Amino acid sequence: MNNTGIFNFYVPKAGDRIGDNTIIAPIAEGGMARIYKVKNEVLEVIRVVKLMKPSTNFDDDRFVTEARISANLNHPNIIQCYRFDKYKKVIPYIEMEYVDGINLHRMISIHGRIPIPVVISIVYFICKALHALHTCSYTLYDVKRSGIVHRDIKPSNIIISKDGNVKLADFGIAKPIDLSIHTSEVEVVGSVYYLSPEQLRKDDLDFRTDIYSLGCVTYEMITAIKAFDHTNIPDIAQAKIKNSYSRKLLDNCPLKLKKVIVKCLNSDKKNRFDTIEKMSVEIEVLLKDLLIDNPQEVIKNYIRDPKKFIPPHHMPEKSSRRPKAGIFVTIIILLCIIGLFSVISLFKKEISYKRDISTITTGRLKPQKENTGTSSKTVSAPDNTKKSKTPRSTQLPQKPTPLSPIEKTETGFLLTDEDFVETAYIAFKRNDYEKCIRLLSDKGNLSDKLFLCYAGSLAETNKFSQLSNLINTRSVNDGYYHYVKGRIAYNNKEFDPAIEDFLKALTNNSFYKKLSYYSNYYLARSKTAKYLKTPSIVNKNIMVKSFERFIANYCDNPGSTECKDITVLLEKHK
Repeated sequence: MNNTGIFNFYVPKAGDRIGDNTIIAPIAEGGMARIYKVKNEVLEVIRVVKLMKPSTNFDDDRFVTEARISANLNHPNIIQCYRFDKYKKVIPYIEMEYVDGINLHRMISIHGRIPIPVVISIVYFICKALHALHTCSYTLYDVKRSGIVHRDIKPSNIIISKDGNVKLADFGIAKPIDLSIHTSEVEVVGSVYYLSPEQLRKDDLDFRTDIYSLGCVTYEMITAIKAFDHTNIPDIAQAKIKNSYSRKLLDNCPLKLKKVIVKCLNSDKKNRFDTIEKMSVEIEVLLKDLLIDNPQEVIKNYIRDPKKFIPPHHMPEKSSRRPKAGIFVTIIILLCIIGLFSVISLFKKEISYKRDISTITTGRLKPQKENTGTSSKTVSAPDNTKKSKTPRSTQLPQKPTPLSPIEKTETGFLLTDEDFVETAYIAFKRNDYEKCIRLLSDKGNLSDKLFLCYAGSLAETNKFSQLSNLINTRSVNDGYYHYVKGRIAYNNKEFDPAIEDFLKALTNNSFYKKLSYYSNYYLARSKTAKYLKTPSIVNKNIMVKSFERFIANYCDNPGSTECKDITVLLEKHK
């Protein structure tokens, strides 16, 4: 039965009632449902309603299963379910707990890499939620069962509250461990970037698939990029099967944490943690290593002001000693260090240090003076050195030439050729376009993705003359290539070609996840420019519809620059 017309007629708006709730605003949208922030008028509390989206293949069995599974879960780190009903007796909805905070996907998008203490604290709470999920006892379809596999652990399903608590959400594809239910889909369900290899192969699943997904999420928190960031499912599947992801990006995190992530991401589930409890033990050890006794407080401090966050391991360690005693001990240690360096400076002749240190003096070494009066057996320069230049082996190392910014990562480590790929891509994703340009401007034989990162960075920094020369050197089968060409045409005030390129961008796959957002934005701007250049009723209607479509699809956060811009234009020309 086709219910699309009925559903479209009943899609609610702000101010409409759903059960005992009044809709305040839509806050999110997924492939299966829309999420609304609502006020429960009876209890006078803020809650969330998850309303199934209109569909030509309407089947609410999975929605009912999600509600029943959620209703059986009562844990501080899992979103609470309160009610299942049907809006207008047609559209299923679930009334759930509202969390005043931000989801992990948005946190990473805004702030980039998350500090290690915060990462470990978040993982600690997710492990608690998964432990409750994997060990719960419940009744489903009149049968007593034990254990649920979430199957969709990803950043957007992890909610961080302002008070530092972490909540696991969205049980839309969760399933009992001992039951195959709603698994007849032709397509792979879940977000492909976080799925385990066995999910992609549609093999039998157990709790270790959630552990794999948590490994992907942890990797992304630390690096701000996905572990398997390819453009299509076959490439992602092959990369996961081969364990092909960059471990170098984990080098700045504690070795114990790196080992946990690598174990979680093993393509063979037999080599992962057997249970989430075993992973939790490792995470708790890491908390102790970082002197974290209150993970929720760590997260709360970070959420309050990420830029001013002070990692706990930089804070004074809790101790029973008085502050004065601590200061006294510190002074003694400093004096010992100074004394040690004084002794070393007396015997610095021909000493070879394993560590790379800065040049102590810029003068030439004088072997004779330094060797006189010493009774120990040291290697001195031969007599003929007085008449000839000092051999290279007896000279102090010259002060190294300062490295250019291009040759260093953000942590100051030298870049290898392999690192340029990762560093440039990270800079592009974090909107650091000037850095991306510096890294790639003198590099030849760029991959298609890096070529487009370079081109996009030129577009975002308004270097259109340089961009035009670059884009004509090659063609790339990616939607972002057409987007960049559209930006060039728009800059040249060639609005019809710009519209054509932005439409091509929207109909082609791309590595760039925000392509749809920006293509639709510039498509609307191009249609505005075309209307202003050639005013007509037809052009005006096309322009207004593009405004309304952009606002409806992308302005859940009306405070973004693009949404403000389009909203102003709509009010002006409506």
